[in-house]
Amino acid sequence: SHPIAATSAPVPHRPTAVGRITAIAVLPGARGAGAGRALVEAAEAHFAARGVARLEVTSGDNHAAAHSFYVHLGYANQGVRFAKGL
Repeated sequence: SHPIAATSAPVPHRPTAVGRITAIAVLPGARGAGAGRALVEAAEAHFAARGVARLEVTSGDNHAAAHSFYVHLGYANQGVRFAKGL
């Protein structure tokens, strides 16, 4: 398995494609040692090199520690996303 999942896609109301980190996995024993930061920074560099000007992170409501981590890295809570399975 991979420690990070990320993708980018064009968005009609944005001037460039939007990158999105959809999953990051850091083993509990490795947390706090910089592995998550390194993964996010690698994703940021990857997308920036491809002209993507915005990177979003998806995280469920029940992941408060992850939310604090992303805020610490400079990400801002941008609202709520709704979904429906079909």
